[in-house]
Amino acid sequence: MADVGRNQPCPCGSGKKYKRCCLAQDDAGADLLRARRLHDLDEIVVGHILDWTSEHAPDAHAEALDACPVASGDESFAWVGLSSLATVTPTRDGTLLSQYRASRASRLADEESAWIDALEATWVGLWEVLATRPGRSLAVRDLLTGMERKILDASMSESASVGRVLCARIVQYDGLTLATCVHPHALSTVQAQRVVMECGARRSPLAPETLRGAGGAPVLRAWHDACEDAQGGALPQLVTTEGATLQDTTDTLRFEPGDRVAVIDALAAMRGSESPPTLDGPEVEFVVLRSGSRSLLGSITVGEHVLSIQTMSEADGDTLLGRVTSVLGALARHTGRGRLDMQDALASQMGRGTPTLSDLVESGPEIDAMLREVKTEQYATWPDEHLPVLGGRTPREAIRDPEGRRQVETILREIDAIEARYPKGQRYDADILRRALGLL
Repeated sequence: MADVGRNQPCPCGSGKKYKRCCLAQDDAGADLLRARRLHDLDEIVVGHILDWTSEHAPDAHAEALDACPVASGDESFAWVGLSSLATVTPTRDGTLLSQYRASRASRLADEESAWIDALEATWVGLWEVLATRPGRSLAVRDLLTGMERKILDASMSESASVGRVLCARIVQYDGLTLATCVHPHALSTVQAQRVVMECGARRSPLAPETLRGAGGAPVLRAWHDACEDAQGGALPQLVTTEGATLQDTTDTLRFEPGDRVAVIDALAAMRGSESPPTLDGPEVEFVVLRSGSRSLLGSITVGEHVLSIQTMSEADGDTLLGRVTSVLGALARHTGRGRLDMQDALASQMGRGTPTLSDLVESGPEIDAMLREVKTEQYATWPDEHLPVLGGRTPREAIRDPEGRRQVETILREIDAIEARYPKGQRYDADILRRALGLL
């Protein structure tokens, strides 16, 4: 389409001017083709570096092989291993990239020289996915430097999940931003904090220049180790104390606001119910014990006109739902059940599978509305709840100092990541909490 003027009729036959019809789509396609060609150029340059150093600097090449931060027999690591070997692995005489350039500077083609310039200006970072535009791009922020980028990558934008963290080098070249040297495994923001701390970026951002060249090797090594730890060993089998498969089960029931007192009174008198100190307040939570024992069956939370029953197995959910509907009768109507197999969720979190909550949780307009309402009520008091992860402080107290604020923001990003995995209609917007805390 390069020969079509912006103000000429669009070739698609719509009758509109090209600039108001297919120009943006054609430009996007052209950019993706350019990006693909640059990825090919990256592979060529890395190949040149490794071929040249193996022949002309064999000692440095062997030293780099021994020190490469990403070493694995898994074929999925092949490219990140070669890229890191060529560009970030330190030797006594610098990286193989720096040695290749110093020896061949006058003989490099202009494009190869320009690409090497771009590589040397970048760094290996831990890039949290902020947003995706499937089929085209994703917005990311580096947890080490605080820098933000918008990556052009059709495949990565389809597979990356908001809230996950990628270890990669982000290269800016000829008006495009690309991800290279991408480690094949992603981590959650909480898991990535271990690497952030190991790299010394817990309290303040690092300067990008400290991570360039050989400075990227410790980052890749720490990331690779964290991923291996996250995936190593057999997964524990998650079962309840009764031996049932652990399955987070939530039943929702709706009642008329005028019946709330009657609902609370009936639940307080229900067999096995342990009443809270007060039955007043916007949320009243009951703990329910099993018949004939003091072990937990589940919990019940009563909001303004929605009641939620939380149990840890399908069988317990059936038992407790039966008790509740028996004592409430016509006061409440069961509107749906959501369930999450915790074994599958653990496998997904540990990189052993890719189930999403959209696959595992029942959905529908009424169920979606009920779950959103339950979440809104549950999160309403979160800013002022004392949390063990914050050392017993509330989020509102913790944000008063830089370290506490960082911890709260990490938790909020994890909430974003968790909610992104639910069906769209069931998601809670963590920006509500950010606004309540003055973080927006």
